[in-house]
Amino acid sequence: MSLSVSPSSLSFSSTDNAASISLSILATGGNITVNSITESRNYPSWGSEEEPSQSVSIPISGGATHNESINVGLDNIQRTKALGTGTEGSFTLTYNVSATDNNGNPISASVSIPVAVSG
Repeated sequence: MSLSVSPSSLSFSSTDNAASISLSILATGGNITVNSITESRNYPSWGSEEEPSQSVSIPISGGATHNESINVGLDNIQRTKALGTGTEGSFTLTYNVSATDNNGNPISASVSIPVAVSG
């Protein structure tokens, strides 16, 4: 399984609080079933925080790609963590995808996206 995301980076202006991305999940071997998608954020000054896993059941045939549309929100607390003491900041957004193959073996992959934030 391999992952990619579009766009490959995000930017939130001082008035933006939401953006959309497309997470592409490619079944690189045989058939897989995606079981969960987890979002985590790593702030340079605050460390990491992980959202609860989103349970899904997405079957993907071997060699096929599934595109999952994801809304990325930025609330005031998250903006403050990204900005620190400045007016420009950033964080890294990571998506971890867990799946099982045809034999029930667990597989996982992750992809990260740099996010720029303005205050």
